Amino acid sequence: MSGASADFRARWAEQDVDVSRSTSKRIRHPEVGWLDLECEALHDPMRDQWIILYTAAPGTPSHEALRLLKVVGTQDLTPRP
Repeated sequence: MSGASADFRARWAEQDVDVSRSTSKRIRHPEVGWLDLECEALHDPMRDQWIILYTAAPGTPSHEALRLLKVVGTQDLTPRP
């Protein structure tokens, strides 16, 4: 890209890069279905450890599904023959 674009070379030289620490994700859980979640990443550079927090807005179907997962936990809900 540097050889083909002066604009790219200029932007690359600035090195204006930022780490995204929050985003939205859509995840399909096998028991409760689709979850629309906000995702926050917290970094401890001294230990090079990350904590990822997934939350849902109160009152949303995703929030209710997360509340259900607190109750369901690791129970096997597969129908038995």
